[in-house]
Amino acid sequence: MINPYVVFVTDKIYIKNVTKSFETKLLELEASIDSDYPEYWSIPYSDTEDKIEKFIKLNDLDVYFSAGKDWSPSEQFEEYREKGKIKGKYKKISWSSPSKSTIKEI
Repeated sequence: MINPYVVFVTDKIYIKNVTKSFETKLLELEASIDSDYPEYWSIPYSDTEDKIEKFIKLNDLDVYFSAGKDWSPSEQFEEYREKGKIKGKYKKISWSSPSKSTIKEI
């Protein structure tokens, strides 16, 4: 089974693949099942610095960051890392088909 991963980021950070055992960890980050997208958990953030702090905490919990179009979560993570706001490696998840994913530690 694939770890939880950040699917997309708007005014919240959206996470998919959350297991029952992982819920408690997300609750500590003020996460909840999203009312607009009930298939995802979402974490609110107040500003860019708060979003970066939550990215760091999610990375520490071994949450993956998805690749994709339009400033994907992995691209955001990389940009913050290039600016020196985040340090260390993270795991990027991408798909070549709906059932085939690739995970790279970068």
